[in-house]
Amino acid sequence: MHYGKAEITMKCIGVGGVVNAFITMATNGDEIDWEMVGKDVSHGQTNFFWNNDMLYGVNSRTHSVPGGSINTTYHTYGIDWTPDSLTWSIDGAPVRTLYRKDTLEDGIYKYPSHPSYIQFGVWDGSGSPSLASWTNGPIDWNEQPSVLTNVISKIKITCDSTYNKVVS
Repeated sequence: MHYGKAEITMKCIGVGGVVNAFITMATNGDEIDWEMVGKDVSHGQTNFFWNNDMLYGVNSRTHSVPGGSINTTYHTYGIDWTPDSLTWSIDGAPVRTLYRKDTLEDGIYKYPSHPSYIQFGVWDGSGSPSLASWTNGPIDWNEQPSVLTNVISKIKITCDSTYNKVVS
């Protein structure tokens, strides 16, 4: 997808050490994220990276999930990406907007702008002490079932036909 809107309706895993991810990823390292992390079942996190410049914690924000938690209630997480702005939403309500004009640094716009894959995943964030701290891990496999499930009920992707070759 090169600009457009992507939404996923899901019920996430609320276990320390687990990351529920809905992201876009370009081959050059541009990335746009929704991540629901570990035992923090009342929040989701948004983030973006530009050109493989992995500034962890710099461009991230934490958002309250309205009307319930990530693991007991289905919520729709959205990414609305245009050449000039990027808006993240929960259940159709915008929670954050990034404007391209605000990413100008040393004459360069550090704004995700390359065609990207859309990815959904669940991963173990227990691998290193810093990741485990971020994800409220490590996963305690003595307390958890051997299989952890993230339930997706709907995915909707609308590509901007100006920038995408849409094939049906």
